Amino acid sequence: MKRSSFLLFWLAVGFVLNAADPPPTGEAILDKYIEVTGGKAAYEKIHSQITNAVMEFVGKGIKANVTMYHAAPASSYKVVDIEGIGKMEEGSDGSVSWERSTMKGARIKAGEEKAVSMRGADIGHDLRWRDYFRKAEFTGIEPIDGQVCYRVVLTPNDGQPETRYYDKNTNLLVRMSVIVKTEMGEIPTESVVSDYRKVDGQLVPFFLKQTVLGQEIAITLVSVKNNVSIPKNRFDLPPDVKALVAQQRNPK
Repeated sequence: MKRSSFLLFWLAVGFVLNAADPPPTGEAILDKYIEVTGGKAAYEKIHSQITNAVMEFVGKGIKANVTMYHAAPASSYKVVDIEGIGKMEEGSDGSVSWERSTMKGARIKAGEEKAVSMRGADIGHDLRWRDYFRKAEFTGIEPIDGQVCYRVVLTPNDGQPETRYYDKNTNLLVRMSVIVKTEMGEIPTESVVSDYRKVDGQLVPFFLKQTVLGQEIAITLVSVKNNVSIPKNRFDLPPDVKALVAQQRNPK
């Protein structure tokens, strides 16, 4: 009996110690995400990318074709062609971040808005998250759509904090929420990602559902092509954007 009691005692102690294991740090969760989605080597192999997608404004009957170009270190161009409305474009040549549309014309992003856009323009921003965020904090465990998730709050060098949710079992990102600063003010947004597929050794979410001001936007990737040839002038500033840059540099 004494021996049985002794064994049961240490079994109970082991259970308590295991249950009391400290939660993972925010840094560890983000690094694990890189690992489970392909690893550092897979990310570092990607120097350019062309992505095609279909965007749908849920319940509105409006669809758009989306094409995104990225090239290292931080050049990007995105065009959204909306049926019956026209084109919306945005991009970065590595130093200037801009957007233009059929309805509003061109403008140059500045401050916090520019910082967020430049972060997204970096093709390796997920891998180099420490360059853009000064803090990543694990803040708890939360159920998201039936999945037990780690909640991580990231504080960027510039911009608003981001809250991300990673599946506890797979460590894949499943949801993000952030307040986006735009020319119209600060807008809360929530994004849910799913349908991870392997592309050149890297897991990529092929579906994103975004909620902005109560409107749901569904984005489905059609293709992701890595390390493709992109003409250098693809990232050149459009003439009207160049004019705005010149005006800023040489105000009358």
